[in-house]
Amino acid sequence: MGSSRIVRAAAVQLAPVLFDRDGSTQKVLEAIGEAERKDVNLLV
Repeated sequence: MGSSRIVRAAAVQLAPVLFDRDGSTQKVLEAIGEAERKDVNLLV
């Protein structure tokens, strides 16, 4: 067998910023950034 690799996965559930597409997009980007800082490889 070859070497194994650990994959860190995370799930996110966010409420939208009502009636604010740009605000909702910013919220998603912040969650992605937080996952990246925590070394998450797979975010769903």
